[in-house]
Amino acid sequence: MDIRMPVMNGMEATKEIRDLEGGKDVKIIGISAHVFKDEIQNIMSVGMDSFVKKPYQFHEIYKNLNEQLGIKYTFDKAVDKAAERKLTPDMLKNIDPEILKNLKIAIKNLNNEQIDFVINQIQENDYEIGQTLLNYTKNLKYTEVYRLLNSN
Repeated sequence: MDIRMPVMNGMEATKEIRDLEGGKDVKIIGISAHVFKDEIQNIMSVGMDSFVKKPYQFHEIYKNLNEQLGIKYTFDKAVDKAAERKLTPDMLKNIDPEILKNLKIAIKNLNNEQIDFVINQIQENDYEIGQTLLNYTKNLKYTEVYRLLNSN
C-alpha cells in the first residue's frame, strides 16, 4: 500500500480496509519514499502490518511477503549489477550540483534518512546511478562516495 496516492492516501485506505468485514485478516505492507523514521510509527498505527521505504530492494519485498504470508522463495544466483558497478566521477557529471551538494552534506552528517532521500532524487533522473549510490551507502562505503563528491 503506497502511503502517497491520489484521491485517498494509503493510511486512509488501510483504515477503510480494516473496518470491512474480514479486513483485520488482510495483510498490508506500507511503502513510501518520503517518510522519516518518526512517521513510520504513525503509519503503522493505522493498521499496517509492515513498512518498506522506497527506494526498496527486491529482497525487502520478498522478506516482508515471507513474514506476512509465509511464502518461501528460491533465488537465482545471478549477480546484482548495481553491486558490480564502480562509482566514477563521470557518473556524477550530469547530476544537478545542488543535489550532489545535499548528498555530500547528508553523508558528512551521516544522516541516513537524508542520504536515502537525496539518492531517491538522483534515482528519479538516473536509475542506474541511483542504484549504484544506494549500493555504496547500504554497504557503508560513505567515505568512497564522499571523496568522489569532493573531487567534482
